Amino acid sequence: MGVGGYLFGKGSEDTAESAPLMATVLGIALFSFYLLTHNVAPVLTRPYLPAERIGIVDTGTRQSTSEVGYVVDLDRSWSMIMREKDRSIIYVRTADLTSRETCLLPSDRPLRPSNRIELPTADVPTCG
Repeated sequence: MGVGGYLFGKGSEDTAESAPLMATVLGIALFSFYLLTHNVAPVLTRPYLPAERIGIVDTGTRQSTSEVGYVVDLDRSWSMIMREKDRSIIYVRTADLTSRETCLLPSDRPLRPSNRIELPTADVPTCG
């Protein structure tokens, strides 16, 4: 019994009849693999939130710093920020946030439609 027989429960004499179906299944599997590795995988490794340059002031020392990351949660008291550089979570008093500005990471690139037409994009500063 051939591979087709094992997959479709037929004898080896029916393998030729199941070849188009096997080719279709293989084609769908290869196409799915291509989509996952070339289009979907980069999206899954990045948060769905835009990166932001977040201004933070230390109320005790009055020194201001900035973090590049993602504001994951925000309420009256505390903000939860995931840092871009190491994906660590930090908690900051919401009152200590001085600014939030969406920015483009060096790895970000504008999306291009399949017909390669250049579309105007928003003027977004880089995170650097």
